Amino acid sequence: MMVMNTVLSVMAYDYPTEKLSVYLSDDGGSELTYYALMEAAEFAKQWIPYCKKYSVEPRSPSAYFVSIDSDAVDCDDNKANDLAVIKKSYKHMETEVENAVKLGYISDEVRSKQKGFSQWDSHSSKRDHDTYLQVVIDGRDPNAIDVEGIVLPTLVYLAREKRPQYHHNYKAGSMNALIRVSSNISNGKVILNVDCDMYSNNSMAIRDALCCLMDEEKGHEVAFVQFPQNFENLTKNELYIPFMRTISEVGVKYGCAVEDVFTGLSIQCHGWKSVYLNPTRKAFLGVAPTTLLQMLVQQKRWSEGGSALGWWNDQRMWLYKRSSSYIFSFIDTMLYLLGYSDSAFVITAKTSDEDESQRYEKEILEFGASSPLFTVLATLAVLNLYCFAGFVKEAISLGSQGIAEVYDTMALQILLCGILILINLPLYQALYIRKDKGKLPSSIALKSMAMQIGFSSCAAIILLAFLLSLQGAFSIRFVIDRDECFSHNVLYEGDTVHLSFVVIKVDASWHYTQDGVDLVVKGPSGEQIHELRDKTSEKYEFVTRHKGIHQFCFTNKSPYHETIDFDIHVSHFTYYDQHAKDEHFNPLLEQISKLEEALYNIQFEQHWLEAQTERQAIVNEAMSRRAIHKAFFESAGLVGASVLQVYLLRRLFERKLGMSRV
Repeated sequence: MMVMNTVLSVMAYDYPTEKLSVYLSDDGGSELTYYALMEAAEFAKQWIPYCKKYSVEPRSPSAYFVSIDSDAVDCDDNKANDLAVIKKSYKHMETEVENAVKLGYISDEVRSKQKGFSQWDSHSSKRDHDTYLQVVIDGRDPNAIDVEGIVLPTLVYLAREKRPQYHHNYKAGSMNALIRVSSNISNGKVILNVDCDMYSNNSMAIRDALCCLMDEEKGHEVAFVQFPQNFENLTKNELYIPFMRTISEVGVKYGCAVEDVFTGLSIQCHGWKSVYLNPTRKAFLGVAPTTLLQMLVQQKRWSEGGSALGWWNDQRMWLYKRSSSYIFSFIDTMLYLLGYSDSAFVITAKTSDEDESQRYEKEILEFGASSPLFTVLATLAVLNLYCFAGFVKEAISLGSQGIAEVYDTMALQILLCGILILINLPLYQALYIRKDKGKLPSSIALKSMAMQIGFSSCAAIILLAFLLSLQGAFSIRFVIDRDECFSHNVLYEGDTVHLSFVVIKVDASWHYTQDGVDLVVKGPSGEQIHELRDKTSEKYEFVTRHKGIHQFCFTNKSPYHETIDFDIHVSHFTYYDQHAKDEHFNPLLEQISKLEEALYNIQFEQHWLEAQTERQAIVNEAMSRRAIHKAFFESAGLVGASVLQVYLLRRLFERKLGMSRV
């Protein structure tokens, strides 16, 4: 019924019916669609006069019945009676169509009344059928009139021939078939293309479009008029619509899934112009995707039609918007809501000089002006570049072992860094290489470097404070077979020694154990200070009685190698030998000691969490690798398909160009 409502809304345009022809393309070649169109044609005999009599808007019956104000109609007895009659007729049509759809076939009684059904046979299918062409209403027939005696618009049903062994070029092929058929029936000079889910919401839209095409000054330059794609079923926060985009309503070019965009660009490349027309009353209303699957399928089709470079540009713009525009807009909005600033409308420039236009045609990003937005982008890009350089330097300085270590611990970080560097290549060029007016100003480079230095300084101060608070700290990760001992020199008697260890993992892919390790702590003279048994993690502290070398010996009773994180931290305060320490230093040093202890606890908790994470990684390692390999091969396949599509498009343009020259 959605398709029939669209057809009826177009048939009821405020335009001379003798000059209006409506064609329905049914690529599936369904006899049910043909039957529904016949029922709609019968209903149109009452619907069109009703629309013109009461200036109905919108002229889709289902949309009109939902939007009509019953109280306003009740005030007019004639209109109320006519509305009741038209609703009854529509309900009859709807019931007949729905009953046929439920049956899944057309009854013999209906077939006997209409010769058109003779074209369908039992061997037909959606992908394999003959051409079905039926003139449902012939506007040239004097008997084709409505209940008021006015000529009805011509109405034609077309299902083009389709064979499995031949490519049918999707929507573009369907539209070309309609153009060829219409040239022999009505031969109209103007074509309006409407999707089946976009009903006419404005009966004057067709006149508005003709005004653009017939304009005395510019009309001869206009090839097509584009109305925006609007939807009537949007949620308050537009759940799926942000992921959609408006596309052109004209398409006859082959070789691309989004043939409408392809054709529109081709027309403009030949020197023609287009008009974007957005009247106060929306010309068309459609139905937006109501499920995530619908949106994903639609996005998949649109994405298949784009080029690899276009997709890459989308990723760059996605990153730039979210790392600059959205951040500033969020800050401005919050300041406005808090009353610290007023909302302002910033007008963007609409003009460009010749050099800027040339760079745009070459698809070179234009920067030129100095802006806080560019400062943020440049700072993030340079910071990312420095981080990647740090990875490379660390790997080279450590040799092959260092490269393997960096790969094992930071593979995903390096991959992300590399991708961001590729995305930001135009920005690096604008910062350091380009000499044209579109490059980033030197002030942006200086500001980004200043922000880098500021960030680095803050990070260095924080790191230095952390290291000073943890002076005397020692940390190591090692693999133990049976026994392993470590020594640490305590310089002062009475210092507090903090130690902790965590068993990270057991080197047995098929074995999991909760068995821990033993730890014995010995003093400088060999005396035993403390002993721990069968622990997977532990934290302990003690006050040294003598200065000197202390030993920490681990014993592994498990038959498997175990990886252990071991940390030692010695707390020493220099005020012990100072006078007046109780009066001046104790309160401050007590707070410092608490801060030091808190920092150490954070380090211990971090190691414990790391242990849990790595234990889980043992279980998930094989699955993760398979997932990465699968994603890699899928990505390679998509890249290959995109390259092939670009190649085929290029061949197509070269061939078309060659034919045009001939």
